[in-house]
Amino acid sequence: MISLARTLDAVSPRIPPALVGPAAFRRARAVADHLPAALTTWTYLECRLGPRPAPVDLIVEVDAQGRSILTGDNPPLALDGALLAHPAWARVADLCREWADPASPLHRTVDCLWLEFDVAEGPAALPVPGVFAGLTPVADALPPEERGALALRALEILRGGEVPAATRRAFLRSFLHLPDGARMMHVGLLVPRGVDALRVCPAGIPLKALSGYLRAVEWTGDGAQLAAVTSTLDRAREDAAGRDPGIAHLDVGARVLPRIGLEYGFERRAQMRGRLAEAHFAEALVREGLCAPEKAAALAEWPGWSMEQLPHELWRSLVIRRANHVKVVLEAGRAPEAKGYLCIHHRFWRSRASARIGAEAGETIATGSA
Repeated sequence: MISLARTLDAVSPRIPPALVGPAAFRRARAVADHLPAALTTWTYLECRLGPRPAPVDLIVEVDAQGRSILTGDNPPLALDGALLAHPAWARVADLCREWADPASPLHRTVDCLWLEFDVAEGPAALPVPGVFAGLTPVADALPPEERGALALRALEILRGGEVPAATRRAFLRSFLHLPDGARMMHVGLLVPRGVDALRVCPAGIPLKALSGYLRAVEWTGDGAQLAAVTSTLDRAREDAAGRDPGIAHLDVGARVLPRIGLEYGFERRAQMRGRLAEAHFAEALVREGLCAPEKAAALAEWPGWSMEQLPHELWRSLVIRRANHVKVVLEAGRAPEAKGYLCIHHRFWRSRASARIGAEAGETIATGSA
């Protein structure tokens, strides 16, 4: 098996050390070495932007093509036996089998899975993922109660049983109170963190409607802290692609817990020319103490593209490097934290004309879904 670690090796000379130091890269690579390279074409490195050195987590997307690897139906690319024997991985396989079944409602409503690996310091352990299910536009067309019930079905497979009644009610409220134009992008379960809460990720909620949504779902966090942080970041994005957070992250137990994450997406087209359009936003993160200056500079160094011969591919691939978004996390009793997400996407590219690749890839990345 050619592992995902080899894909990381192909781009490692371009990874800014300020964001991913040598030790952090080795630990993330050790996790990737358990996964087949063919599992994904989208890989993310989650980097803490604060001044102290910190682990770098690994995230991969699995689409319909990659799910056969997780179910074991593609033997040449199967996961190793130690992973397959772990209960959490077995439940991921169960979800993939139901997602692949045309008779299951999840076949039409799950678009992809995201596997998130918390990369700890110290000796390498068997990687166990947090899992997020991406929901399709078909799910958006369903009544909120049905949409929520289907999403809950996916999480109960991952959990290995039903959620408590109070958690079910709180989870369904997160669907029922979505404002017009918003959608539930992902739902997830963070098994490795030992947290029994469910994660919901609503997208497209305007900042002016966010506080009303949080009241409706009975969020228990600090509204004053949230208003102060979002006001500052909102002003810094006046010249950027969008002023509102693209996606919110909420943890749902019997109540919606105080922790909240806000994703601020970065404009894509400019990054194909090696430019980060959100310079003022990065500067605001530095001013607020959320980002070290050298890490803000490193975010701007990352974007671009190259043609690479990846070890698991027969032909050269277009490899796109993108600073996808920054997530600002607010949690009770802790200072706000910012994380940057370095995206690595590759695909076979037929064109031999290098002069055309940049323009064509610019259209690809600007309209891409991940």
